[in-house]
This record gives sequence, C-alpha cells and structure tokens, in this order.
Amino acid sequence: MTGWSKVTKTRRVLVALSLYVVIAMLDTWPSIAVAETTELDASSASWRKDKQLVVVGELGSAVVPLPSAGLTAGWHLWPDIVLEANYSKGQVSLYVVKAYSEVEALRSKIFWGNSFYTNLGAARRTIGIALSPQAFIGTDILDARLETTELVADFGIGNMWEWHRFTLGIDWLGIMLPIARLSSEDNLTGGRLSADAERAKSILFDRLAGGRSYQLMGMYMGVSF
Repeated sequence: MTGWSKVTKTRRVLVALSLYVVIAMLDTWPSIAVAETTELDASSASWRKDKQLVVVGELGSAVVPLPSAGLTAGWHLWPDIVLEANYSKGQVSLYVVKAYSEVEALRSKIFWGNSFYTNLGAARRTIGIALSPQAFIGTDILDARLETTELVADFGIGNMWEWHRFTLGIDWLGIMLPIARLSSEDNLTGGRLSADAERAKSILFDRLAGGRSYQLMGMYMGVSF
C-alpha cells in the first residue's frame, strides 16, 4: 500500500485544498501586484487621461543663478505627451550691475511613468546686464547695457502630479545649449569699469552669455482641464 493511500480522507482533502490555495495565490499574485501598483502609483497618470489643457505659474531659476518667474501653457497631444509654450523672466542685482534673463520656449513634455518626465525643445534665450553710472571710472556714461539673444536647445527632467483639476510639479534640472546667436548689444565701448563692476560682469554675464546655461528647481502649480 502506498504512502498516499495510507493518508486518511480528511488529510487528503486538507492537503489538496492547501495545494490549490498556494497555486491560486501564485497564479493571481502578478495581477494583484499590478492592480495595487496602478491604484497607488499611477493616480497622476490616470488623471491625465481625460485632460486637454494645462496652465501653470512657476518660480525658480530659468537661467542659474538668476531667480525667475514664468507661465506655461500646455496641450495634451496624448495623455503622456504635452506640447508646451513657456515664458519666464528673471533678474538679480550685484554691486552696481543688474543682470536679467528672458526665455521663450516651445517644448514637448514626455511622461515615462506616473509623474516623471523629460522636456525637449528649443528656446529664445536673452541674457543681459545693465550698469549704473557708478560702475564706471572717469567717464560720463549715464547708462550702459550688454545683451545677447540666442537660439538654444532646451533639455530638462522633472515630476508633475495631478489631482482632479489641480496640477503641481517641479523641473528639477535643465540645460540650455546654444545653437545660434540671434542678436547682441554692447554699448560699453570707451567705458572703464570699476573692479567691483568688472567682477559682477564676469559672474553674471561673461559666464552665461554665448554658452550653456542651467535651469534649477522650477516649482509650479496651476490647473488642468
């Protein structure tokens, strides 16, 4: 008589039931895990499905180290692809130099999951400085300005979350790479800058104009519908 035939009828039923439960759990576990992940982690993705437009205001630094504020309007081409138009403006003063930036960008925002996205596009970037009369030594210059406007490639990464019609997000980091110079202005000819003004010009203009610039911590919120 085999070992299995020696087992009582009750034990046979309990063993068979236990095996069935274990097999059923192993069979349904992947779908349960996916369902739980979708419910908990894909809420923003599910809210995006029926959206057409999004409008947000932002604060951050479109051209580091200049603080800036801006506005972005986006159109959902598909739930995970948004075409955006962005405008931002910023400025900061150091000694007798005021630096400013202005960015007008067209880009695509592509989501790679629930909230993480990459930005890719092109922008018109203006970087300039305005110098007060105190910035000069031994001249009668009353106002002076250095400015350059360039076409740049715009790349970035961030996260955007949605709840009903409310949108909250952050552009963690971005970079702008110059493609072509569109215009420039320089009316400092004949003026000699003081040491402080020269130092401020180097920090706020020479290192930014004509080269790559970075975007950092652009926090935004708004509405989508």
